[in-house]
This record gives sequence, structure tokens and C-alpha cells, in this order.
Amino acid sequence: MKLRLVSPRLPLAGVMTQLAPRLTTVRGAHIGLLANSKRNGDRLLEAVGTRLTEEHGAIVHPVVTKPHASLPVHSHVLDTFQAEVAVVLTAIGD
Repeated sequence: MKLRLVSPRLPLAGVMTQLAPRLTTVRGAHIGLLANSKRNGDRLLEAVGTRLTEEHGAIVHPVVTKPHASLPVHSHVLDTFQAEVAVVLTAIGD
């Protein structure tokens, strides 16, 4: 049997990306939480969100959960995040 190794990386030639500017503080920042449907990921995000709110004054939005870990997030969720939050946190929990 012959195996063929395939790289999952996209070619870098011609790909230009710009990173979003970093927040100087999370105090008062709107933060989105995106769970990927893996077990306990939502619980981890809720715990982090609670600490960000209580200890750092962030405005944390409710956790949004993808329908399945292997599927991309729905475009309307991305549109909502883009309009309402400064940063989105995601997590995998098991």
C-alpha cells in the first residue's frame, strides 16, 4: 500500500492578512463566546466569561454554540459578532 502525505496548510504565496489590533484592556469591552459543540467547551467559556466580567469589568455576551464541531459557524453568527463584540473567545473542553 502506498501512502501519500498531504499538507493541510494553505499556500502562503500571495496571501495577505492583517491582524486585528489588540485591545489595551478588556474593561468595558464587549466579548463574544463561541462554543464548538465539544463536551464542556461551553462550561469552560461560561467560567472564563464570569471571571472576565467580575474581575476585569468586561461585558460578556452569552455563549453561542456551533451546530457541530466539524462545521463552520453560521454566517449570521459571524455578522452578529462583527457588529456587537470587540473580540471572540472560543474553547474546546473535554
